[in-house]
Amino acid sequence: MAARQLTLLTAYLGAVIAMTITFAVQKVIGVVAWSWWLVLSPLLIAVGAFAVRLAVVFFTEFAKAWKEPAT
Repeated sequence: MAARQLTLLTAYLGAVIAMTITFAVQKVIGVVAWSWWLVLSPLLIAVGAFAVRLAVVFFTEFAKAWKEPAT
């Protein structure tokens, strides 16, 4: 299961990086007149999703550790 998740995560990150590079190249050569926030949005969404997931895991694991007796 972990290998499948790692494969999916790698494919997702590859797609995010490819989209960001494509948008940046289009912005630089003048094809689109988007703001840089929109150009970087795929990468920002991926970073935001990672931060949210990290926070959820931290708080759930912290709650589990808080309930366990100290050894």
